[in-house]
Amino acid sequence: YILLREYPGRKWLYHFDFYRLSSVRELEGIGYEEYFEQDGVCVVEWADKFPQIFPKSALWIKLSVMSEEARQIEIETQSPEKWQKRLEGVIKEILRR
Repeated sequence: YILLREYPGRKWLYHFDFYRLSSVRELEGIGYEEYFEQDGVCVVEWADKFPQIFPKSALWIKLSVMSEEARQIEIETQSPEKWQKRLEGVIKEILRR
């Protein structure tokens, strides 16, 4: 089981998996806060286990399987002004394909 993987790219991608964690204390040893403050992208599976650790500017994306061919995406944030233009650009890019 790997708690954190780092992927280089135009921006670094930090992929956390909280599935097997039972407390925030287990995260403190890796300095998770520092990753949230860097100029990269943090993706966290099972983030809903510890929602209190995320900044208010976090973007919450929930993926649900609706059927074999369909998925539902729900996006939430407490900082819509930060994300609105970025998300509009992503949606336009997806619709072009």
